[in-house]
Amino acid sequence: MRGRKLKAVGWAMVGLGLAVTLPAHASQPQDRYRDCVKLAARDPAKALKEAEDWHDNGGGGASRHCGALALVGLGRYEDAATTLQQLAQDIQVSATATPLGERTGEALRADLLSQSGNAWLMAKQYQSARVVLTEALKYVADDSPVARDIYVDRARAEGGDKDFASALNDLDKAIDIDPAKPEPYVYRASALRETRQIDLAASDIETALKLDPGNLDAVLERGYIRQVQKNYDGARQDWQYVVDNAKGSPIAEQAQKDLATLEGDKAQAPTDTADHSARTSGSDSSAK
Repeated sequence: MRGRKLKAVGWAMVGLGLAVTLPAHASQPQDRYRDCVKLAARDPAKALKEAEDWHDNGGGGASRHCGALALVGLGRYEDAATTLQQLAQDIQVSATATPLGERTGEALRADLLSQSGNAWLMAKQYQSARVVLTEALKYVADDSPVARDIYVDRARAEGGDKDFASALNDLDKAIDIDPAKPEPYVYRASALRETRQIDLAASDIETALKLDPGNLDAVLERGYIRQVQKNYDGARQDWQYVVDNAKGSPIAEQAQKDLATLEGDKAQAPTDTADHSARTSGSDSSAK
């Protein structure tokens, strides 16, 4: 099953950045937190040093969180995941807790656990991701947009573990919460393809593309489905579309590898599909 969002540092700042938008009345520590998060996006090594110095001088949870973001930017995913998980355990869940950005209490704890789960996904530690994402669900409303996102992320981890039955169950829940989002349909199509339910997979991809025409993740997945259907010309067109519209990106690199598997009228299996299942192409990427 393909995975969501691993756009390296760019993704890390969007997916793991807890709250870069701060209140107008932000205090000096919040200003420092904001600046540290921005620095982590530009220069993670420098941001890590800043976060460590700040923590040594009483920076608390804000400095630890910024340090975790910097670790993601440096590719130290397991360290980042562990830091975020520990921070979620340590955070004071109350209305008077010191906020990171605009979040406090259980919403903050859910965010941190979700971020930890995503970092474990980047590290390809799928069981660890499943554990913390399951914990995160305890702190959100069952039918909330946050729960939807966590179900999608847990499905990615389950797909990485080849537990497609559980992945399909979580993706069904995500779609029930909000049937207008294309991303869960793309992941569900991938899981259905992995379980050889090709007609259902094709239907989900068409739904995703109706919701978001040109969505590159959906086009990439449609290429895999077409390959299984022996529609090699269609698969080639889809993957070439991704290459042409996402030059230099991880998803374009994957599509280029997939194109190389097509030889004449005979197709081989997609390149590195196991790794691609938990890989991180941008879920919201599209070519309009």
